[in-house]
Amino acid sequence: MKNKQQKKKKPAPKKDKGKGMSKKELEEKKHRRWVVLVTIATFFSTIIITYLSDTALANANLFWSLVILVFIIFFGITSDIIGVAITAVSPQPFNAMAAKKIPGARTAVNMIRNAPRMSNVLNDVIGDVCGIVSGATGVSISAQLIALMPTVNAVIISLVLSGCVAAITVGGKAIGKDLAMKHSVKIVFMFARVSQSFKALFGVKE
Repeated sequence: MKNKQQKKKKPAPKKDKGKGMSKKELEEKKHRRWVVLVTIATFFSTIIITYLSDTALANANLFWSLVILVFIIFFGITSDIIGVAITAVSPQPFNAMAAKKIPGARTAVNMIRNAPRMSNVLNDVIGDVCGIVSGATGVSISAQLIALMPTVNAVIISLVLSGCVAAITVGGKAIGKDLAMKHSVKIVFMFARVSQSFKALFGVKE
């Protein structure tokens, strides 16, 4: 007779996708995925932003073209400031805020924990995209200036405008970096509050 107390077969344990891989290998795998994701996101974001800026510039006069250029440069500088602030700030003030359940504090803590990725997106991706788009916008403005001032050498106009764009961008980021280091807590908290407000619109809780 069969033993009634025969042990039931245990279900086969689920295979761990990361089984057999060291912690370093797992980190490298995650990093490769992140690189692929950032590359794809940069590709499509550049296309979208370039298309929007070209569409806006197509029917814009010189004044509004300059406004668009200044906005793109300012956006890139602001993004760089936030990225530097997240990298430089200490998590301790936000841990204290999170304990008191202050809105935006937990979001700030998560940003600081993922500082390398946040910096990559804010400083590298957005910064490079803004640099490319501002360059293309500068070319469009140069063409408008050449049409308005046909007696001036076109090369001079192009060189002067390119120099101005580069100087404002680099100078703005240099000043912004100093501000980010001195006021990192305020900058990160403000950005976290804004981010959380956008999440709340889609029903995402902190």
